[in-house]
Amino acid sequence: MNYKKGYKIKPLRVNGDVIVFTDGVNEVNPSQKACIDYGYSWDKSSNTCRIVKKSNSTLIDKVNQTSNTVGGKKNRVAGDVQNSVIYGQRNTFEGNNQNVLVLGDGNRVQSGVFNSAIVSGNDNIVTDDVNNSSILSGVGAIAIRDNETIVGGFYNDGSNNHVASVPYTVQSSKFVMHGLVDTIGVSTFLELGEINYIPVHPNSRVHLKASFLYLGDGVNEFNSKEFKADIDVNADGEANILKFDNGTTMNNLLFSESNSIGIQTDSDGLLQVSATGQINAKRIVVADLTLTEVIYR
Repeated sequence: MNYKKGYKIKPLRVNGDVIVFTDGVNEVNPSQKACIDYGYSWDKSSNTCRIVKKSNSTLIDKVNQTSNTVGGKKNRVAGDVQNSVIYGQRNTFEGNNQNVLVLGDGNRVQSGVFNSAIVSGNDNIVTDDVNNSSILSGVGAIAIRDNETIVGGFYNDGSNNHVASVPYTVQSSKFVMHGLVDTIGVSTFLELGEINYIPVHPNSRVHLKASFLYLGDGVNEFNSKEFKADIDVNADGEANILKFDNGTTMNNLLFSESNSIGIQTDSDGLLQVSATGQINAKRIVVADLTLTEVIYR
């Protein structure tokens, strides 16, 4: 297998169901992001990268066209697509999809997408293995996160007045992360589906707004906070926090009020949201996140 863009490691061999990576010389342990980006499954209990086990890919027969509804011209539906609806023109299902709705023209649903929708619009994309996501109208929007809803989208092909005259997409994405904290001074990273970081688009600029809820067992055990951050993402997908709230520079640092909540980037440039226990009692932490993104294409 070749190296994916932005990585200096790649899968080497399979040991049982564990994927062993290499840097070209030595065997190495991949990060959670590297494991998932190469198409495998991350086992959080053992911090190992394992072969993806998708029951649908072994149990679903080849495309059963009677379970799909297709209307319009030049739509393409590949194999292993079930219970899906596609109306419009030049839309594409790349295969191994289930329970997906697409309305519009020139939209693309990549492989392994389930329970997702593109509700009107054109030239939008739901990327590989993204589930429970929605794109509500717009042009050129790109869904890369489970459970996200993208509202609108606008694609500029670079022909009109931007300083760099390069193609870009603008979009607004909304989703929720959550976690549990239960020990004073101990931090946990909130989770989005099965991962504990926020996937970001390479070569993009992001304005993030977050609203937090801390919830305990008692009626009065309720607290909330809001913050904002401006983030730059390089061509390798590494995030860099430029501003936090009032413009304080917070590059690669954890910021938190009373050591309770915050946002940071790790050594691999992953963007993470954290919560720290304030008492020795379990607390539910919920972060409602909105990302306004400019994605350079």
